Amino acid sequence: MPSPFDPSQPEFPQNSIDKRRLAFLLHSMKGKGATFAELKKKCRAGTGKAMKFDAEVLPSAVDALKNREWLSASSDGKVERYHITQTGTTVLESYRIYLPPNRRALLELQTENEWRHRRWTAAVLLQLFKAKSWTRTREQANDIKSVPGAAGLGLSAAIAQLIRQELVESRMLRWEPFENQERFMLTDAGLTYLTTLPFDFVKSVQMKLTGEQLNKLFTSARTANASPAVSSEVPSEVVVKSFDTAEPVVELPQGDMLDGKALDKEILAAYQHLRTEKYFKTNAVPIFEVRQRIRSRFGEQNASHEVFDRAVLDLRKEGVFRLIEMSLSLGIPAEQLQDSIPGFEETLFYMEIIP
Repeated sequence: MPSPFDPSQPEFPQNSIDKRRLAFLLHSMKGKGATFAELKKKCRAGTGKAMKFDAEVLPSAVDALKNREWLSASSDGKVERYHITQTGTTVLESYRIYLPPNRRALLELQTENEWRHRRWTAAVLLQLFKAKSWTRTREQANDIKSVPGAAGLGLSAAIAQLIRQELVESRMLRWEPFENQERFMLTDAGLTYLTTLPFDFVKSVQMKLTGEQLNKLFTSARTANASPAVSSEVPSEVVVKSFDTAEPVVELPQGDMLDGKALDKEILAAYQHLRTEKYFKTNAVPIFEVRQRIRSRFGEQNASHEVFDRAVLDLRKEGVFRLIEMSLSLGIPAEQLQDSIPGFEETLFYMEIIP
């Protein structure tokens, strides 16, 4: 349950939920204004209800907004009516991107699972990444046909708007007024975050990137994972839980073939090493790098597609790893695709441990 709407707090508003509520409430008092009964009705139904707007705190919230001089009150002797002030209009202008588009989109965003939410976020970021100067106006951003994979993900323009609100809140996007609307810009932090998100949803669409765009993505991914800090997201206990022992790997002569259980353990050890040293900000490790590490330590016979692929696919069946697909249209270097696990129209490119 979101925290109560409390404009009396000095740090208000703190998050995107309160910014949506504030924009909704101030917008409700534009024009001829609104009586308390009208405001309460709006908070208890439709979009207000979808935002979990607690109408019981409305009296104190209205008083706090009056104290801030964001609204004023007038009376005809019978009923008091509230109007947004010039100061309130300025505040609303600052938070206008947080105006909730509609009740349905809010409810769908709240009830959606993390799997789809992460892919919605990746699609919205990709739309901006592909744009000139990483920038789109609100009108351009609301063109849902320009969002990669939107149809397959069930991503509407209204939900995309809510996702952009979240990304502005977390500084993955920046926004500014522009020609009677606003425009959104992808930040460096947003690009780095994009490299940690799944791309498997683009397998059914053609999403062509230029060489410059691909280089920017790869450079950002390397930068995001350049620090040798150790992550606690994939603890060593996972190794112990999945296999009998977790003792250090002992290199074998290049001619020796690992048995099934030993190869499984070395694949997990290679994944763990790469995850700790390079990919500590995300669970996803490229399969080609795991294969290359197995090849360099135990020879081609243990890294062949016949042996290595079967072992990785079996680990997926056992619930140890999740394998993430990448579309062949993304322009991934041929040698990396070759050392991944090939499919028909997509390639299994990343492996991600399942906690």
